Amino acid sequence: ATACGGIASVVKLYAADGLFERRDIVYLPTHCSGRAGEKIALFVSAMRRLIWMILARQVHLVHVHIAINTSFWRKYSFLLVLFMFRVPSVLHVHAGRLPEYYQEQCGPAARALIRFALAHVDRVIAVSAELNRWICQRTGKSNVVTIGNPASIQPIPHPCLRGQPGLLFLGHVEQCKGAFDLIRAMPEILSACPDATLRICGDGHLDEARALARSLGLGKRVQVLGWVDQRSRERLLR
Repeated sequence: ATACGGIASVVKLYAADGLFERRDIVYLPTHCSGRAGEKIALFVSAMRRLIWMILARQVHLVHVHIAINTSFWRKYSFLLVLFMFRVPSVLHVHAGRLPEYYQEQCGPAARALIRFALAHVDRVIAVSAELNRWICQRTGKSNVVTIGNPASIQPIPHPCLRGQPGLLFLGHVEQCKGAFDLIRAMPEILSACPDATLRICGDGHLDEARALARSLGLGKRVQVLGWVDQRSRERLLR
């Protein structure tokens, strides 16, 4: 089973660009789509391999990618191993919603654990300047680095003219990323441009998006396609 989501997409772009081969990097996936047994087996395999490589003195630095919710706490166990063996670590925070998660969904103990992790890794990478500032305020760190997510832009061999105007959403389908706002805006868009279509691609609250489109009577004007691979994404962007 493979993984879907923002972190998986970023790692795939790293791999496609040859980063792992150029820098002698070993990638250890810790999560996949599929049944619970498959997820647990992959997690245990990654943990065993990491510990074995550390004991064999094959690890010089570990770059840990995290989001929020289960992703954060799953990776936390790996961070504890790195702290215990004093392995240099980089924590790459992909969750722009980390401040909201920290404030609204975490109790005092969870907040303390989050601050501990952010403060004790050797370097933190944030995906936005806003998140960078928040991490600095919470930890007192001054060496947080901002690195935006990469994008692979393929040249279009021949210019193409669209027969009808279209909107495309790519990402995790949820309220805070604007997916539902786009759906709610479609009736007004269609009043000005009757041939317009909206395609929504990604993981997340897909059934809710489809239900909202149906409730607004949008029919085929809103298509919730779910997760799409790179080839399909490039086709949709043209």
